[in-house]
Amino acid sequence: MKMYKRKILFTAFFLVGLTLISCLRLEDCPPIEGAYFNITGIGRLNHTDTTGQSLTDNFALEFEEYGGLDLEYAFFYYGLLEKSLNHHSEFGQLYALSCFYDGELGSEEKYKNFNVITLYDFNSNYKQGDTINDLMSLPYVSSNESNSYKIFIPETKIFLTEPPTLSSKFKIKVVIELDNGETYSKESTTVEFI
Repeated sequence: MKMYKRKILFTAFFLVGLTLISCLRLEDCPPIEGAYFNITGIGRLNHTDTTGQSLTDNFALEFEEYGGLDLEYAFFYYGLLEKSLNHHSEFGQLYALSCFYDGELGSEEKYKNFNVITLYDFNSNYKQGDTINDLMSLPYVSSNESNSYKIFIPETKIFLTEPPTLSSKFKIKVVIELDNGETYSKESTTVEFI
């Protein structure tokens, strides 16, 4: 019975202490530029190796060493939050002592279309200028406007599922259309598969 009372006392002490600590933590949160980000273009589209290192133009490597493409959007933050909207519940932060950070709520824009176009002949089915989405692992995109997907972080990774067979060189153009009608595109550098 004594052990049962200790457990109750310890649990109550823990919850009260955690609530007090998290309430004090509110004042420690740094100011943010905005809870959301607005996409204004494609800032970077780089080929990478399997370690995540960016590859220079015309870099030659084996397909097994290829890590895909890093796409980073050009963007700005907006939409400040009230302190009361920080990660706090009625009982304080019971799951983590953290603050909101810039862009944490993602973008209010959604993908409408996301197309990858090959700039070299890829194989017998996909020639220069064709869309090769079927050969890529892409972020969630739907052709149905009501099913378009929210963009949570201002970057994404694009993976190639198979090597080209008609040309050893691989270069693409990415064209994204957002649900607000904005369209952005960017060409990658060239990699060569040996």
